[in-house]
Amino acid sequence: MNLVAFPNPADEALNIQVPEVLENGELSIVNLTGKTIRSMKLEKITPEEVLQVNLKAIPAGLYLIKIITESKMYTTRFVIVKSQ
Repeated sequence: MNLVAFPNPADEALNIQVPEVLENGELSIVNLTGKTIRSMKLEKITPEEVLQVNLKAIPAGLYLIKIITESKMYTTRFVIVKSQ
């Protein structure tokens, strides 16, 4: 089971759904050189919820989303494209 990130490619916002209930985790957006661009704490998120992440300040490119809890790690790739 994986994270679902949509729309992909994204422009101003990315929606994220998790495959199971996750508690006390951290969501990170990481570029391909491994630099963390943004991170946020997640107290609890369920598969029914959609977490929206604002991408307006992040440049176009290919990124990874990582969600890490005490016992699990999920990752997925996504692309940011900027409208002209």
